[in-house]
Amino acid sequence: MNKLGDGNVLIAEFMGVKLVTLDDIRANQVNKIASAEGNLKEDLKYHVSWDWLMPVVKAIEIHHQGVPRQLINTSMYDQLTEVYFAVVDYIVEVNREPTIQEKLAHYYELDLNNGIELQMSHRDWIEEIAKVIADPKTYLREFEEEYKEYKEMLNA
Repeated sequence: MNKLGDGNVLIAEFMGVKLVTLDDIRANQVNKIASAEGNLKEDLKYHVSWDWLMPVVKAIEIHHQGVPRQLINTSMYDQLTEVYFAVVDYIVEVNREPTIQEKLAHYYELDLNNGIELQMSHRDWIEEIAKVIADPKTYLREFEEEYKEYKEMLNA
């Protein structure tokens, strides 16, 4: 699949569009290529149709609660492909798994940004560092579990 096709699939997944194959269509004896059962990857038109792409831009603005940096200048673009690739860049960034450094910063700094004082003393930080040095794999596994619970609590 080409880069446009990959981007179309990424956008379709972001929008919750079900994708089907010709085998799916044959198995269900559906006559239409784009039907209630879903769309063929080859028939996605986000890269060539403003009618397909603009609902995605609107969904991104809702998801992001505003205009993300990837789309900030799209009003100046005169070509659909530029907006299309800005949309793809945004979705790639949203789907990207954060690095351990980003997770640690989020976990330990998020409350500071919300005006809540982080209750870790210098001694607490030294103990955390000692745990990492003593057994990095166990620390990482335990941190990942704790971070997942933390994210779920924030999203509840």
